[in-house]
Amino acid sequence: MALLTMRSIHKSFHGVPVLRGVDLTLEAGEVRALLGENGAGKTTLMNILGGVLPPDTGEILLNGRPVQIYSPRHARSLGIAFVHQEAMLAEDLTVAENIFLGEEPQKFGRVIDYSKMVRDTTEVLERLGVSVPPRTPVRDLDAPLRQVVEIARAVRQNAKILILDEPTTSLTVRETERLAELIKTLSGQGVGIIFISHRLQEVVNMCNRYTVLRDGMVAADGEISDVDEKRLVRAMIGREMGEVSQRNPRESVANRDEPILQAIKVTCEPHFRNVSFTLREGEILGFTGLLGAGYEELFECLFGQRRGWSGECLLRGKEFRPRAPVEAAYRGVGYVPRDRQVNGIFPERSVLHNTTISTLHRLSRAGFIHLGKERSEFMRYQQDLNIKAASPSGAIRSLSGGNQQKSLLARWLMADVDLLILDNPTQGVDVAAKQDIYTIVRRFADDHRAVIVLTPDMQEALRICDRIVVMFKGAVVAEVSAGDASEELLMLYATGAQEGQGEAR
Repeated sequence: MALLTMRSIHKSFHGVPVLRGVDLTLEAGEVRALLGENGAGKTTLMNILGGVLPPDTGEILLNGRPVQIYSPRHARSLGIAFVHQEAMLAEDLTVAENIFLGEEPQKFGRVIDYSKMVRDTTEVLERLGVSVPPRTPVRDLDAPLRQVVEIARAVRQNAKILILDEPTTSLTVRETERLAELIKTLSGQGVGIIFISHRLQEVVNMCNRYTVLRDGMVAADGEISDVDEKRLVRAMIGREMGEVSQRNPRESVANRDEPILQAIKVTCEPHFRNVSFTLREGEILGFTGLLGAGYEELFECLFGQRRGWSGECLLRGKEFRPRAPVEAAYRGVGYVPRDRQVNGIFPERSVLHNTTISTLHRLSRAGFIHLGKERSEFMRYQQDLNIKAASPSGAIRSLSGGNQQKSLLARWLMADVDLLILDNPTQGVDVAAKQDIYTIVRRFADDHRAVIVLTPDMQEALRICDRIVVMFKGAVVAEVSAGDASEELLMLYATGAQEGQGEAR
């Protein structure tokens, strides 16, 4: 008997069908991949299972018994736990307090039994094979340990079904391996796991079975051992997908001597020190390394988000030291942050307003926005970048991650910037949107402009960049041509296991 059975699940929003008769099963100890492009219905299906949304029609069975799930709290009481892509933890509370939040053990009627909470937390973490002091504030934990806290909370609640939504997005290779071991431990204890990811290599390595959704329906279902990554992609998008060809590194910049951006011994302790590099017209320059290597803080400084840095920076030969992002944008520099939900989009505003906000000065006259011009400008970029939005006036939060990201790219293309800084540009983006973004980035660089890509994904760096700068503990340890590098070589540099020439040129 299956641990979970979802039969003929239908769900529509404002008359638009999102799920159309979806079936899904999960056995005890099984790790099932749930795949599909953004907008295919994965999140809606899991929100139904997690008690966030009710289905319009359909049936859910747990251990063969029909259930109706009324709320997330009710789902948890039934043994269903949802670990979201972004950790939903209270930063100022300890590990133990987060694991027991809302369900604290008590003594003498109303006093929290903190000693028991610490003991029970230690037992749960030991069961997961992890050693974290229960009294550690969550704000002091790195991304993978925060994820462990979320999973530990589910384990403590005796979850039998664990939903992991994009669990490896912020993890390095080694941290992903730790997560894989944790998943193996939990599945060995009989927990059924639904694994949502766009990283197909991890899906093949970690999962037993798969279900692919496309346009709200099941497009494929079966054993992972019977498929490869290409077959999964075909099932997700409904067609063959050609690879984005790797440009011959530096072919577009070989005859261009003018640098767009030069950094000379830029330092901001304790994040990074003595970083120097040169970026030329037509070039895509990658920065990679393990999380905490310092490259994100470097470009937060150069975009005006951080102060207190020293060294010299030149933009087309002139001093560039922006005091705020608006000054950087005025000088022709655009920045798409890692966390678009927090630092990129205005979630309640429309797709139109999110896209045109950096160009309003050009679309206005005497303080009034020319609405017709604004809309026609948006429609041009919507078509050019293949942004899938039902209406320009709809809230941008309703779009898939890939379409939100393309809207942010359109914002800076519309602003006619010379330099784009992209922090983890395909995070949480499906395979089709990822291809679109790569094409947009290359087309932008080929137009006598330049792009800086910050990514911990070394495959992505090799695929899209001309040169790659590797940082380790705040310092540049190597600069290599993408055509001469490999994922293994980049990892050796990123972990400090191999020394490079130490300065990008």
